[in-house]
Amino acid sequence: MNIKFKKLNKTIVNCKKCPRLTNFIKKISIEKRKQNIDEKYWGKPVTGFGDLSAKLMIIGLAPAAHGGTRTGRAFTGDKSGDVLFKSLHSANISNQNFSKNMNDGLKLKSSYITNILKCVPPGDKPMKSELLSCSNYFEKELDYLKNLKVIVALGKVAFDNCLKIYKKRFNVSKKITFKHNKKYLLPDKNSNEFTNTFRSQNFGSLLYDISFPMKKEGNNYDSFLSGKASFMYSPNKNKNIKNLDRKINIKNVFSQNRLGLSDSVEGGQSLTLGGEYKITDKKNNSILTAGLASVLRDKRDEKLPINSTLNNKSSDLIGSLNFTPNKNLNIDYSFSLDNDFSSTNYNLIKTNLTINKFVTTFEFLQEDDEVGSENYYSNEMAFMFNESNSLKYRTRRNKKTDLTEYYNLIYEYKNDCLTAAIQYNKDYYSDKDLKPNEEIFFSISIVPFSSINSPSKRK
Repeated sequence: MNIKFKKLNKTIVNCKKCPRLTNFIKKISIEKRKQNIDEKYWGKPVTGFGDLSAKLMIIGLAPAAHGGTRTGRAFTGDKSGDVLFKSLHSANISNQNFSKNMNDGLKLKSSYITNILKCVPPGDKPMKSELLSCSNYFEKELDYLKNLKVIVALGKVAFDNCLKIYKKRFNVSKKITFKHNKKYLLPDKNSNEFTNTFRSQNFGSLLYDISFPMKKEGNNYDSFLSGKASFMYSPNKNKNIKNLDRKINIKNVFSQNRLGLSDSVEGGQSLTLGGEYKITDKKNNSILTAGLASVLRDKRDEKLPINSTLNNKSSDLIGSLNFTPNKNLNIDYSFSLDNDFSSTNYNLIKTNLTINKFVTTFEFLQEDDEVGSENYYSNEMAFMFNESNSLKYRTRRNKKTDLTEYYNLIYEYKNDCLTAAIQYNKDYYSDKDLKPNEEIFFSISIVPFSSINSPSKRK
């Protein structure tokens, strides 16, 4: 085996960049699963394996909690791995139709198997920072596979994160989205469609806004209807767009710096079209506000963030609705509709209800077309005994898995000098064989000097 490749694998195995993941795989290895209680778990990051002259690469999201994390080999020790290796053996790619552990004699022919993330994340839901930290390892694996012709991505997260690397290295001119049984041409050095680029960037952009407000007065309420258009032009390429996951919404879509900080520039030409309808009372308090907007570009720009949808010639149709009939109730709804109007990519509903000293908040989020997408319900209830004392309860349920993720119970005391709280947390894992994590801790913050926090106590 290549000496440098051996060093890479050693670095991966000893990696502790992500404390959340390191602690989680350690916990799994100690508690174990009932049917594996007598086994010694690998309990470390899991490297890729196979033939370095491979023409085929198979990538997944991460090792399984009691699969690869137990055996030390990707896709080994769980049902998905059983199906995979039977298929590889029938295609004459592996020398046996099973894989029990990293020392069972399995060999791959002209193929390589790995995961985007080398450690299993809690609930199989990686954080974006964890995916970013691990992407460097995957990118180095790609560099060693000089003969690679085909990549099979098992799942959207694996697909999207692999694609990010190719988009970083090559000028990808076509729209590529994850779909089952979909094939795409991979970029390589000999392809005319994909070429390496040199970028020279400078500041400078022009923004021109125009709106058409109309007002209708009533006895108790006034209504406003406003059409709005915004043309933006920059002769330069994209500059300093740091947040690759930033979404466009009604609040930022007409902004000159909708994708980053004050020094960012969105290159090219775009036309933003939208409208707003608003109802207010005679004291100018908003009762109802609704808005729609979409961005049209002169051409596709693959360099713009995928999650913003500004990389397409037409962005998602984004919208929002706020309803505040009185001071006790507030409802917020925001969404994005795919540019072909076939499906929604994003739905977020927030409600806030106040009844005397009792406050409850409900939130629903559905993301369908993004890396690390989330689907959940959450609820928070608070009882304010007085201005200083409150009791809060929080919970969240994962809509995809239909499992509760956590419960929080918090008592808090506040005055002008300090804030003190005692909190009980109960966190659940998607693997039901793992016991929930329970913590009790307290904190004191002295305004404006410092804070004191107790260490977490496991029950």
